[in-house]
Amino acid sequence: MKNQTIGINGMNCMNCVGKIEKGVGALDGVLNLSIDLKGKSMTLDLDEGATPLSKVHETIGSLGFEVFEHKPKGFFGKIFKK
Repeated sequence: MKNQTIGINGMNCMNCVGKIEKGVGALDGVLNLSIDLKGKSMTLDLDEGATPLSKVHETIGSLGFEVFEHKPKGFFGKIFKK
């Protein structure tokens, strides 16, 4: 089980959120699905043995939305470690 955050363009309202929740939530191996309309992102726990991440992306695309690489707020491209 892997926690994934996916950026989604094209969501404008709660109907969009419901459409994505229904479509992606119906896939095998998808658990704890949460969509942030304002942040244009979706977080889910995914069993990639049951459904690969590419299938989740394909499903979102088939619903009329665009997937993009989600970067946490304040992320500037590098992670610094001490």
